[in-house]
Amino acid sequence: MKRTSALERLINLRVLKAALMIAGTAIGAGMLGIPLVTSNIGFTAGTLVTFLVWAYMFVTGIFLMEVSISMKEKGGFLSMAGKYLPSYGKEVTAALFLFLYGILLVAYISAGAEIFCMNLSDNLYVRLLFPIILFGILSLGSNKVITIISLLTIPMWIYFLMFYVFGAEFIRPERLLEGGYSKAYLAIPVLFGAFGYHNVIPSISKYLEYNRKNLSFAIFLGSLIPCIVYMLWQALILGIVDTETISYAREKGVPIVTLLGTVTGSGLFQNIGAMFAFFAIMTSALGVGISVIHFIDKKAKNQTTFFVILFPAMIAFVNPGIFLRALSFAGGFGESLLNGIIPIWMYAAYKSSTGKMSKKVSFCTFFLFLIALFVVTIEVYNLL
Repeated sequence: MKRTSALERLINLRVLKAALMIAGTAIGAGMLGIPLVTSNIGFTAGTLVTFLVWAYMFVTGIFLMEVSISMKEKGGFLSMAGKYLPSYGKEVTAALFLFLYGILLVAYISAGAEIFCMNLSDNLYVRLLFPIILFGILSLGSNKVITIISLLTIPMWIYFLMFYVFGAEFIRPERLLEGGYSKAYLAIPVLFGAFGYHNVIPSISKYLEYNRKNLSFAIFLGSLIPCIVYMLWQALILGIVDTETISYAREKGVPIVTLLGTVTGSGLFQNIGAMFAFFAIMTSALGVGISVIHFIDKKAKNQTTFFVILFPAMIAFVNPGIFLRALSFAGGFGESLLNGIIPIWMYAAYKSSTGKMSKKVSFCTFFLFLIALFVVTIEVYNLL
């Protein structure tokens, strides 16, 4: 049998599409919060933690892929939980799904409102614009929403590149050498939230016809792209913005791009950053919104859409500046449990059912399980 090289798999259009879908699912508004939590530790430590979180989430993604392959067409997230977890596993997974993506909607609506207020005026009517637009698009139906998300990613990447080109002149290299490793662990919850792509693995598995090598490569490439983008993003923001300004943004719970004009004195640069932030937030919010709507109601009625947007919007408006707290909460609890512990648990159960649970696999799953619990502990510490 002819072996397929990594380059040949990359050239394979279906594998590339799958990888880009994974990357697109992970990259979004979550990256706006990363510099706010890595500023205290600096670029070097932030880059290391970003790489370690990527490696962890890549492994759990591979675990979920293996479970999905074992069930093939019947391998939806809840179906896998129902087969490999205890009797209550399916209900726990469903609750975690709604919790995670509900909290993410709170974060995105909060950040979207801040972007509108930055460019217009800070009042309730302006803050309502973002959830109203979100509701209007989601009401169009899943097929149109998916098309709109695809279209919105084009200006998002254009503005990201413009942001980098215009921002390069403002970078002060000495700022990238600041910081230390002593509190690096505190950045982990938000980074966990920025590497969430596991919900699309069952769909990707089916799309690539459950080919293990192609799937592994797609997950590797698709998750590595966000890792590199996040490192470049941190280099840009931490090299431009002083720690005092980042601390202010962190305390206020607003995306750092809203303060770039003050730091650089360039209104154009701030506007480019605001446009990038808007498209990043909107694509993330639409993707999360449509997944929650279909999870609750397969027919995706407008009443369901209304309440899916209403409750997160109410939480966001009652708690101005909740953006970063919501991201941390989603990563520290939601991602670490739903995309950390649940895949590890299902993979261990799957291996046990096939009689292939070796000591090596047992140690690996137990070690990764402890890391997920550690992340939950960090988030509890952050809250306290």
